[in-house]
Amino acid sequence: MPTFLLILWGILWLSFAFEVKLHTNYPLKKNNFLKVINEKNYKQIIEILRDIPEFKRVDYKLEGNVLHLYIERYPIIKKIEVNGNVYFRDRDIKNILGIEEGMPLIRGDKENFEEILLQAYRSMGFLGAKVQVDIDINQKGEAYIKINLEENNLYFLGNVEFLGREKLSKKELIKASGLVIGEVFNISRVEDAEEKLEEYYRRKGFFQSFVFLKEVKRKTLKRRFMEALFPKTEDFLDKLSLGFKNLIDHPLATLKAIIGDVKVGIPVYEVFEGEKFYIKFKGNSFFSEKILFSLFDLKSVGLDIFTLEKLKEKIEKLYKE
Repeated sequence: MPTFLLILWGILWLSFAFEVKLHTNYPLKKNNFLKVINEKNYKQIIEILRDIPEFKRVDYKLEGNVLHLYIERYPIIKKIEVNGNVYFRDRDIKNILGIEEGMPLIRGDKENFEEILLQAYRSMGFLGAKVQVDIDINQKGEAYIKINLEENNLYFLGNVEFLGREKLSKKELIKASGLVIGEVFNISRVEDAEEKLEEYYRRKGFFQSFVFLKEVKRKTLKRRFMEALFPKTEDFLDKLSLGFKNLIDHPLATLKAIIGDVKVGIPVYEVFEGEKFYIKFKGNSFFSEKILFSLFDLKSVGLDIFTLEKLKEKIEKLYKE
């Protein structure tokens, strides 16, 4: 009789034993947690699993004594192959994309990778760079990434054009933009120059002005482009420093520019100047007009009662402080 009861208890225990069923999109490298998970600790273990970077999603469903555990795993990068790169090393390419063998492929969008690399090359002056990224993921969740590059020619900043410019000189606008003719073309600096030019116009009283980058012209010059060795800056030491940097970083492209075979990029900005306004301060002696005017929000477009009221509040606050 005791033996029969023991067998019956064993059958009942097996009938109601806690069971875990694992559902994954890819095989898991290690699933030792299945040996320790039970009805008492499964919630804590699930929270631990959710903190693992390799897992995109961890969900569960409890049906009686059966725990269904759903794990969506990111692919793991098995191999990265880079071809055609000269300026950037393989390590540089991986760092730019934020990927490495053995890491989870969290951003598996080839178009995103291509755009990131194109932006990196354009920031270094390679306006004609071409990028192709292929990502192959097998049934095991192993990702193989192949990157094919064509860096092509380096571009220098050959000139800057302003359409619609009438009231300010080209020379002072180039200086205000922070761009230097003869430096390596940097698309990020060219785009950032929009805001610098707008702020410069507004400091000059053109509060309705706005500037936008219309296009970037690409040209091949068949003349000696000495600006690559002596960029156009007012400071002689800066001129030598930038020219020396071009020669050290890009010796072949700089030498080709000097002998008369160079690729240049020319940003073209569309400028709307608008009317010029004058703001006069009366009664100020402690603070100069320059200091008071610096409180004006140069990012605001136009001059109206609201912007003047904000300026008034800032001036009052400055005096009280």
